[in-house]
Amino acid sequence: MTAQYAEDDAALDTAAGAGIGGVVGGGAGLLAGIGLLAIPGLGPVVAAGWPRRPWERQPASLRVA
Repeated sequence: MTAQYAEDDAALDTAAGAGIGGVVGGGAGLLAGIGLLAIPGLGPVVAAGWPRRPWERQPASLRVA
Protein backbone atom coordinates (compact mmCIF):
# COMPACT_ATOMS: atom_id res chain seq x y z
CA MET A 1 0.00 0.00 0.00
CA THR A 2 1.43 3.36 -0.94
CA ALA A 3 1.21 6.58 1.05
CA GLN A 4 -1.27 8.05 -1.43
CA TYR A 5 -3.75 5.22 -0.89
CA ALA A 6 -3.34 5.46 2.87
CA GLU A 7 -4.19 9.18 2.76
CA ASP A 8 -7.22 8.48 0.55
CA ASP A 9 -8.42 5.80 2.97
CA ALA A 10 -7.98 8.16 5.92
CA ALA A 11 -9.99 10.87 4.16
CA LEU A 12 -12.78 8.42 3.31
CA ASP A 13 -12.84 7.06 6.86
CA THR A 14 -13.01 10.61 8.24
CA ALA A 15 -15.90 11.51 5.95
CA ALA A 16 -17.76 8.33 6.83
CA GLY A 17 -17.27 8.93 10.54
CA ALA A 18 -18.51 12.51 10.26
CA GLY A 19 -21.61 11.36 8.41
CA ILE A 20 -22.38 8.64 10.92
CA GLY A 21 -21.79 11.04 13.81
CA GLY A 22 -24.12 13.60 12.27
CA VAL A 23 -26.91 11.08 11.84
CA VAL A 24 -26.51 9.62 15.34
CA GLY A 25 -26.21 13.07 16.95
CA GLY A 26 -29.21 14.41 15.05
CA GLY A 27 -31.30 11.43 16.05
CA ALA A 28 -30.30 11.78 19.70
CA GLY A 29 -31.17 15.49 19.64
CA LEU A 30 -34.53 14.77 18.05
CA LEU A 31 -35.36 12.17 20.69
CA ALA A 32 -34.28 14.51 23.49
CA GLY A 33 -36.48 17.29 22.10
CA ILE A 34 -39.47 15.01 21.79
CA GLY A 35 -38.85 13.80 25.34
CA LEU A 36 -38.87 17.38 26.66
CA LEU A 37 -42.15 18.10 24.88
CA ALA A 38 -43.72 15.09 26.60
CA ILE A 39 -43.09 16.42 30.15
CA PRO A 40 -46.35 17.90 31.48
CA GLY A 41 -46.04 21.60 32.18
CA LEU A 42 -42.67 21.91 30.47
CA GLY A 43 -43.74 20.97 26.95
CA PRO A 44 -45.58 24.22 26.16
CA VAL A 45 -42.67 26.30 27.49
CA VAL A 46 -40.22 24.39 25.31
CA ALA A 47 -42.50 24.70 22.28
CA ALA A 48 -43.40 28.39 22.65
CA GLY A 49 -40.33 29.70 24.42
CA TRP A 50 -39.84 31.18 27.85
CA PRO A 51 -42.20 34.14 28.51
CA ARG A 52 -40.64 37.61 28.45
CA ARG A 53 -40.59 39.75 31.56
CA PRO A 54 -42.87 42.79 31.18
CA TRP A 55 -40.16 45.24 32.23
CA GLU A 56 -37.73 44.11 29.51
CA ARG A 57 -37.77 46.20 26.37
CA GLN A 58 -38.32 44.48 23.08
CA PRO A 59 -35.41 44.75 20.62
CA ALA A 60 -35.88 47.44 17.98
CA SER A 61 -35.79 44.85 15.22
CA LEU A 62 -38.93 43.18 16.66
CA ARG A 63 -40.96 46.30 17.43
CA VAL A 64 -44.15 46.88 15.48
CA ALA A 65 -44.51 50.43 14.22
